[in-house]
Amino acid sequence: MSDRVDALVIFGATGDLAKLETFPALVGLVERDVLNVPVIGVSKKGWGLEHGSGQPGGGQDAQPAPLRGR
Repeated sequence: MSDRVDALVIFGATGDLAKLETFPALVGLVERDVLNVPVIGVSKKGWGLEHGSGQPGGGQDAQPAPLRGR
């Protein structure tokens, strides 16, 4: 069994909890070199890449995949 993780998926990425608690905690983990995998935010709000890059840590070494709307 492998201890390797390919990505961390955050559901509800545009919500208040993610903005106030989850993302600041993830930034802290990245700064301490504990988190070194891509973080994928999932939400049903209609945000695009321009909104995500404004989040804490957004755009730092980020290589986002294209978003597909409904």
